[in-house]
Amino acid sequence: MSIEMVASQSPRTIDVEDLIADIKAGPDGPQIAAFFDFDGTLIQGYSASALIAHRARNFELGPDEFVRTMLAAVGGPLDEAGFKSLMLQGIRGWVGRTDDDLMELGEQLFSQEIAGALFQGAWRLVRAHQNKGHTVVIATSATRVQVEPMARELGIEHVLCTELETVGGVITGNIAGRPPWNEGKAAAVRDFAKRKRIVLKRCHAYANGDED
Repeated sequence: MSIEMVASQSPRTIDVEDLIADIKAGPDGPQIAAFFDFDGTLIQGYSASALIAHRARNFELGPDEFVRTMLAAVGGPLDEAGFKSLMLQGIRGWVGRTDDDLMELGEQLFSQEIAGALFQGAWRLVRAHQNKGHTVVIATSATRVQVEPMARELGIEHVLCTELETVGGVITGNIAGRPPWNEGKAAAVRDFAKRKRIVLKRCHAYANGDED
């Protein structure tokens, strides 16, 4: 397997074996971090597809939302405001449901679809970093519903993701904080590094798109 590394306007493809060799030759310890995007990087495809398919099967996806989702998909990269608007539309159907209900849904989607989409090469990179004692982080614009089961399966403690606002454990339909999309993801990573006293220029990052 090879991974496309996006740097400025010049993407380059690097073999996983070369990446693992560099990790093994580098420094040990938790002050070295490895940040992994989720959709298209740790897993093949997009976890939102499993979520949308589930909602459609259970008649939770209205025709207006479906049309807006499809238009966004073909309309090119979204800015932060556009992404947040799309996310707010997508979580409207969850208003009033409990956080526990949604995490149970996440486990179901993981076992049925998302687990099988894990890239073997990405799994090997995660293990290589863990074997060096590095701080491994998933940094994604996906929700915790989509990401948490995979993080637990891979033994990844830290997840930076789009968090849903809850009151008394019940979903309000709003987003808590800034979604980690585009510059929002960069801000989340910088904040995490500051809290953990991690120097980012010594770290590793894996992603598959310019918005990362």
